[in-house]
Amino acid sequence: MTNSMKIGIDARFYGITGIGRYAKNLIKNLEELDRKNNYAIFLWKKAFDAYHPQNPNFKKVLADYPLYSFVEQIRMPILIRRERIDLMHFTNFNVPVFYFGKYVMTVHDLIHMEYSTFGSTTRFLPYYLLKKFIYSWAIRWAAWRAQKIFVPSEDAKNDVVRKLWVKPEKVVVTYEGIDEKLKVKSEKLKVTIKNSKFTLDKYKIKKPYLLYVGTMYPHKNHEQLLLAFKNLLTINNQQSTTRLVLVAKVDFFSKRIKEKVAQMGLFDSVVLPGFTAQDGYVPDDDLKIIYQNADAYVFPSLKEGFGLPILEAFAAGVPVVCSNASSLPEVAGGAAIYFDPYNIDDILKKVELVLVNKELRNELVQKGYKRLRKFSWNEMAKKTLNIYEQIRKS
Repeated sequence: MTNSMKIGIDARFYGITGIGRYAKNLIKNLEELDRKNNYAIFLWKKAFDAYHPQNPNFKKVLADYPLYSFVEQIRMPILIRRERIDLMHFTNFNVPVFYFGKYVMTVHDLIHMEYSTFGSTTRFLPYYLLKKFIYSWAIRWAAWRAQKIFVPSEDAKNDVVRKLWVKPEKVVVTYEGIDEKLKVKSEKLKVTIKNSKFTLDKYKIKKPYLLYVGTMYPHKNHEQLLLAFKNLLTINNQQSTTRLVLVAKVDFFSKRIKEKVAQMGLFDSVVLPGFTAQDGYVPDDDLKIIYQNADAYVFPSLKEGFGLPILEAFAAGVPVVCSNASSLPEVAGGAAIYFDPYNIDDILKKVELVLVNKELRNELVQKGYKRLRKFSWNEMAKKTLNIYEQIRKS
């Protein structure tokens, strides 16, 4: 390679899901950092108009191929070769099996190798097991051939080394960051927002409330949270007006949790804004207000590659009560109160502690602001660019 190279980034997730947010912020910060290399940004048709390059060295390339599809496997390598890419960055594990150029990849987590989602599929069990086997084989094949593998935490790195059978030196931890628009501009305990009441009323949210934001996959452990919350309402009359707000997109898993809420008799105390939102998604502007008015953010997950909602809660000035499992202590550090996610009584005890102890709540908020400074999309992009350059020189 010469002093510069042409780098391709598979950004077909652009703007959707956590992977899309990662791709979007990686590209945005690389545009600011890199004036030497040229970039081809591969996008879906529906994301093509959403991305507007701010650096003349960046260009959009239409790659309207379905994710995890046979078409993707055949057409993406042809398109990448046509663009004369020196180094390709696949922002997820769906690397085409027949692509043999130099590439790096990002593995956000390996949760699907550990936790089953069989209940969400209409396919019969043999088909599901075959699909899972192919997935496991394909990701290992991609990992073995990659120049480097980016992961969002040390916990995720340990998983990749152990489950994909690659050497530790091949795996690079690049912590994620938080979007600027979600940050509180001034480090105050609470931010007064003019249209808070309008937004909360739109989703039928009444204060005080606990908040969870994310998907509703089984490993997120919502059923334990619901049981702990029901006990909170039952044994402590002072907290009987507290609500639980679960923000998630409308899908098979959130529908199942909604049914569980009804079965437990919690329909008046648990709010699921996704079912009120247009298209099943709560917009970021509304989400920011929902965060900032919460009494605490509760994260009961059993497994996370990173745990971005923790940073979003820190940014909103909300105390965090979370699981002591997986990468969550790595992200939250000393700025959260931890519980055993398998122990309903411990979840209840820690949530109660934060709700009733105002001094502790204020202390956690200040620690959250401080902890947030450790994480930056710009630093993530710098570290990524440094790896690109190392590969160019190798």
